[in-house]
Amino acid sequence: MAEFQELPTCALTCTITTLSASECELTDIACIKANKPLQDELSVCVRASCTIKESLTAKAFLQTLLGAPRRNKERIGTLTTLIAGGFAVLAFLLRVIARLPIHHSKWGPDDWIISLAMVFVIPLTICAYVLNQIGMGKDMWYVSFDHITQILEIFYFTELLYFAAIGLTKISILLFYLRIFPDWKLRRMIYGIIGACIAYMVVFIVATALQCIPVSMAWQKWDGEHQGKCLNLNAEGWASAIINIILDLIVIVLPMRQLKDLAMSWRRKLGVMIMFLGGGFVTIVSILRLKFLIQFAHTDNVTWDYLPVGYWSAVETHVGIIVACAPAIRSLTGNLRNRFFPKPTSQPSYYDDSTAHSSSKRSKGTSNSRNWGSKNGAGSRLSSLSTARGDKEFVQIDEYEMDVGGGGRLKADQRSTAEGSEEGSVNRSHTPYDDIEAAPLATTAAPIGRGVNGIMVQTDFTVGRS
Repeated sequence: MAEFQELPTCALTCTITTLSASECELTDIACIKANKPLQDELSVCVRASCTIKESLTAKAFLQTLLGAPRRNKERIGTLTTLIAGGFAVLAFLLRVIARLPIHHSKWGPDDWIISLAMVFVIPLTICAYVLNQIGMGKDMWYVSFDHITQILEIFYFTELLYFAAIGLTKISILLFYLRIFPDWKLRRMIYGIIGACIAYMVVFIVATALQCIPVSMAWQKWDGEHQGKCLNLNAEGWASAIINIILDLIVIVLPMRQLKDLAMSWRRKLGVMIMFLGGGFVTIVSILRLKFLIQFAHTDNVTWDYLPVGYWSAVETHVGIIVACAPAIRSLTGNLRNRFFPKPTSQPSYYDDSTAHSSSKRSKGTSNSRNWGSKNGAGSRLSSLSTARGDKEFVQIDEYEMDVGGGGRLKADQRSTAEGSEEGSVNRSHTPYDDIEAAPLATTAAPIGRGVNGIMVQTDFTVGRS
C-alpha cells in the first residue's frame, strides 16, 4: 500500500474504487497485472478524474509497478535521420562539384533552387536529430513535461521546414526539365506545375504557421492548461499529404513520354528512365508518411506516435534531394570516367557503323562524298549526337551541363539561314566540344543523310571535298 502513496490523489482514489469492485486486492500485483479489463477500467477512471499531467504521472507509476517494458525507438529515428541526411548532403556536394568550371558546367536556376532547398533541409535534419535526443520515440508518460513541450515546439518548426524543402525540391526538378526538354506544350505544363508547387508551399506553410491562435498553443495545448483555438490539424495533414503525393506523381510521369520516344537502345533508355523514376521512391515515402498521419489522428501518446511521422518526413526530404541531384551526379561520374579511363579514339561519325562503312565505299567513286579527318592524327572529340531528332533529349541529358562560351550556341539568324536553304547548305561554325549546351532541338539534332542545322566540329578538324 505504501507504493500507491506516490500516486496523485485522483489516481489513488480511482485505484481504490476500481480494485474494491474487482476480485484483486490492492497488494496483489500479479492479479492486477493479469487482469487486462481491470487495467482498462482503471485507465478510464484516471483520465476522467485527473488532469493530463496527473494522468501521465499515474500511467508511468502503474506501468513501472506492473513491470511493463519501457519502449524506446530513439535509436531508429536517430540512425534514419543521420544516414538519409548524410546521403542527401553528399548528393548535393557532388552536384556542386559537377558544376565546377573544370567540368565545363553551367550553374542554372535549378541549381539555385536546390541550394535554397538545402537551406531548409539541413536545419530540418538537425531538428529531427535533436527530437530523438530529448524523448521522441519514448512513451509520453516517461518523458518529462518540459521535454514534451520542447518536442512539440521543435516539431512545429520542423513542419514549416518540411513544406518549404519538398516544394523547392519539386520546383528544382521541374526547372531541370525546362533545361532539357524544348517541346513547348510540355514546357507550358511544367510552368503550370511549378505554379501549383508554389501555391502548395504558400498555402500549407501559412496554414501550419497559423494552426493555432496564439501560435504558442501549437506546443502548449497538450497539457490542457492553456487557452486558445487550433485548426483541425489531422485534416490539414491529410490534405497536404494527398496533394503532395499527387504532385509527386505528376513530376514523375511528366517526362516519361519524351523519354520513351528517344531513339536509343532500350538498355540506355531504361537507364535514363530509372534515373527519373527514382522520384517514385519519394512518392512511396509520402504514402508511408500519410499512413502514420492517419494512425495518430487521435493519439494520446504524441512522443511515441509522432516518431514515424517525423523520420519519414525527414527521409522524404532527403530522398527528394538525392533524386534531384541524380542527373548531375550521372554527368559527373561520366566526366570522371572519360577523364581517367578514356575510350580509344576513332573516326567521328554521325551515323551507325553500317552506314558509315557503306558511305566510305561510295566516297571512293563520287566527288560529292565528304571525307572527315583530324589534324596530326588527333582523335575525335565530337559530341555523341544521335541520328534521329528524338535523340536530342538524350544528348541534353548527357551534356546539359556543358556551358556555352564564345558563341557556342548558334544565333537565331544562323539557324534560320541553315534551315531555310533549299540546297540543304551546311553551316560550318566551329564550336568546341566543351561549349556544347543542351540547346533546342534544331541546334542539336544530328543530320540524317544531310545537315539539319549545321555540323558542329572542333577547330582541329578540317572539312574538305574530294
